[in-house]
Amino acid sequence: MTVKSTAQSSDRIDRWGKNSFISAPSSTLNGVKPLASWIWDSGPENPQNTYLLVRKSFHLGELPKTANAFISAYAYADVYINGKLLERCPMNCDPEYQCYDHFSVLPYLHKGDNCISAVVQNFGIGLHSQMNARGGFFFQGKLDFAATPSINILSDSSWKVTQAKAWNTQTRLRDPNAHLIGFVEEFDARLWPEGWQNPEFHDSAWENAKVIGVPPVAPWNSMVVTERPRLIRKIVKPVRKWKSGKVMVYDFGVEIVGYPQFAVNAAKEGLSFEIGTGERLDENKAPLLRASSDHSEKYTTKKGRQNWRPYTWSGFRYFSIESSPDIEIKNVSAEFSCYDYEMDSSFECSDPQLNEFWKIGKHTMRINSIDTFEDPWREHTQYIAGDSRYMMIYGNYAFGKSSRFLSAYNLLCGAQSQRWRNDGAIRTRYPTDYFLQPGSSTYIADYQLEWVLMMHEYFLYFGKDPLIENLYPNLKKAMEYFQPFVDSKTGLLANLPGWIVLDWPNTYGMEMKSIITGINCQYYGALNAAAAIAADFGHDEKQAKIWKDQAEALKQNINKKLWSEKDRAYWDSYCSLAVLEG
Repeated sequence: MTVKSTAQSSDRIDRWGKNSFISAPSSTLNGVKPLASWIWDSGPENPQNTYLLVRKSFHLGELPKTANAFISAYAYADVYINGKLLERCPMNCDPEYQCYDHFSVLPYLHKGDNCISAVVQNFGIGLHSQMNARGGFFFQGKLDFAATPSINILSDSSWKVTQAKAWNTQTRLRDPNAHLIGFVEEFDARLWPEGWQNPEFHDSAWENAKVIGVPPVAPWNSMVVTERPRLIRKIVKPVRKWKSGKVMVYDFGVEIVGYPQFAVNAAKEGLSFEIGTGERLDENKAPLLRASSDHSEKYTTKKGRQNWRPYTWSGFRYFSIESSPDIEIKNVSAEFSCYDYEMDSSFECSDPQLNEFWKIGKHTMRINSIDTFEDPWREHTQYIAGDSRYMMIYGNYAFGKSSRFLSAYNLLCGAQSQRWRNDGAIRTRYPTDYFLQPGSSTYIADYQLEWVLMMHEYFLYFGKDPLIENLYPNLKKAMEYFQPFVDSKTGLLANLPGWIVLDWPNTYGMEMKSIITGINCQYYGALNAAAAIAADFGHDEKQAKIWKDQAEALKQNINKKLWSEKDRAYWDSYCSLAVLEG
């Protein structure tokens, strides 16, 4: 077999990938003094399943030379300028270390009247992918002109806000057990304020925003500025369609990620129908809308022509619309949306099947990358280590240096955004406080070890970066956490507290009791990885030798205590030291 491949280009000078940057947490916006306030409405601070409309109109006598803005929200905001979508802000983050996206907004402005608007979503509960925190919106813009003073555009009490009553706030969770993704959307087009994103819209009936405070302010107590490429957004059409029972089914031909959208002509108002997305079909060739979690939505019409797309993005291949004689479907499409990778790497060999595997794998990796590494269908989640450790590796092979930003953000979240315990344990991002104490998420021992492995692998792929090198003290704390759990009799990790995942070995049940072989092997890898980091950018040769010696002793103990010569295999685990000693 012949193989032809290329990896990342060597002449890249942008150390974080394409137009990307991550700041260290601070009380400033990467050195810029916060001037704007977090704002909300006068209602409850943390309403459940709520959408808030926010807008600010202003006049420009001339166009600025530059126009930049720091934007944030909790949980998310689709931000528009003069009716055009800028981006969904911010990146998925822990509110204790809130992300503020930094964008140039110059291409969206024009001379005359302008309007900044946003649809802010607040979940009001902890989700698998979101910590629970109050709703809020933040915008701090600065416009610089050639001959006149700069203008600041700051979110404050002069902004107008109103609840988006078109969305039903009483809908069910998509997954009531694991709180995956959020709530099913039910949208009534009759209640939507037409033209509200335009400068000429009359918002006198809206209330003035309630000021929460200038950051840092609880619950957003520290600021992390990110400069990231805007997501790729392109309209794709279905390749075929058919009718199954009462629904029209649209097949996009391949798994995509983004938003289904449609235009219909309704003979009258108040007609309700179900739409939804699925990855697979049932026996009647209709999409499975409720496989794992509920990806159905309900739409109620106004009279005449209208179009809509859900607020919730998803991974899907199939889209369905419930048909009705009073509703004429005019157009169905989807906005494909994913991270803007540079298509650096390639692979080609003489085996057609391997070439096809490469194409499928690269596409899969691409659609699993949004603002972070995520699962677009089921979880919308970026784990600290765990899944994303492998996504970092795949992203590097598939997209070269432009994957660096997503990898670095994951590592930094593991160190800077997780409120480390004093004993050094790293709290993973998820699951969050929907079943734990408020403001927290869980501790997963194997993910903590994988964070160390991931840090070393990042260094091997991308070299030294100051932000990553500064995590060495966190690395030492993480390694120190495990030392008290090394059993004095066997030299093996035993009785680790918390949840141990080991990637859900459900197909063939894995025994995971007191002394777990998989965890001990991970610990061996982490000790070697930590030693390599200490010897290099940690500049800590003494500590490197300690970890290296511990790794060698652990290796011998694993082979001595956990290997079955009879079975020619390692045991999963043992629940009692007496068995081992016997």
